Amino acid sequence: TWGIIKKSVQDDFGWDNVTLGRLDACFPLTYGIGSIPSGIACDWFGARLFLVLIALLWSLSLGWTSIAATKWGMAASRLSLGLTQSGCYPTLGKISKDWFPRTNRAFAQALSTASGRLGGAAACVVVPILMVSFELSWRSSLAVLTLLGVALAMAVFLLCGSSPREHRWVNQEGA
Repeated sequence: TWGIIKKSVQDDFGWDNVTLGRLDACFPLTYGIGSIPSGIACDWFGARLFLVLIALLWSLSLGWTSIAATKWGMAASRLSLGLTQSGCYPTLGKISKDWFPRTNRAFAQALSTASGRLGGAAACVVVPILMVSFELSWRSSLAVLTLLGVALAMAVFLLCGSSPREHRWVNQEGA
């Protein structure tokens, strides 16, 4: 979403390209720093709970971006977004290990990776539709995505189990 809204943000705040470049760097900085600690936290808290938590927090971080009023607030939201999203792939790796037999794990991990890429691509389609077709501002468009992300986190919490043995939709053969 940042790549799509960045020009609108620049226009609204009157920030120069150097400021935008610094804001660009915030996300990958904390994403890189947070990946290993996120994998450890996933092991401590469990994949389901941690996935729900980070999905909720990165959705709220996106919402924070929509209400940021200064470059420091925007930087903090971008840093938070990178840190909270950094746990996604380690957690999905843990889920693949716990839920799929060894022979199917590579395929499951490929689907996880593809779904992450499709989610990012969906934002590249949804945000322009919200901004152009529905005439929403970049802030309102991010608010819509925030609400969708919170709803998705709650759906994962309600529908997904911590392990195949604990999930009500999985029979003995699948566990």
